[in-house]
Amino acid sequence: MEVRYLNESDKEQLEDLIELVESKLPDPTWWPPIRPEVREHFFDRDWMRFIGTFDGERLVAVAGLFIEPSTFKASAEAADLDPADVAEIGRCMVRPSRRGSNLMLSMSKQLTDYARAIGREWIIAAVHPDNAAGCRSLEQLGMEEKGEILQDGTYPRTIFAMPI
Repeated sequence: MEVRYLNESDKEQLEDLIELVESKLPDPTWWPPIRPEVREHFFDRDWMRFIGTFDGERLVAVAGLFIEPSTFKASAEAADLDPADVAEIGRCMVRPSRRGSNLMLSMSKQLTDYARAIGREWIIAAVHPDNAAGCRSLEQLGMEEKGEILQDGTYPRTIFAMPI
């Protein structure tokens, strides 16, 4: 298995994984739609970074680090944090056949290191309250529940945070 940051050449596999995850949701409120302005910046390092785990050439898991404060402002404020001090882990996806392998924890640790290296003081994540695996992974990373929001009036989210 190889873990590395994604680049434009990985776009098709990333889109395929997003489509797979969206098609397998236990509840549509677990995954807010990806806004077009965010999708346009998938490979813009000033906005975000995706890290992926590959089995050979196949992308099996991915996690994003959102750097642009406008993408996570409501979540940061719900945790009583200044968005300028924050980076957010999000859009975490694992192929169903690879779940339970701690891939997300490993990638999240690397994203946390990256956030620290670019001068962020906090790392946050927003997860559906019923996503037990997602909540557990964030707790294993060292994050704690800091608030709740109803994103876009439809998507309940528990906000996790930790200083880095």
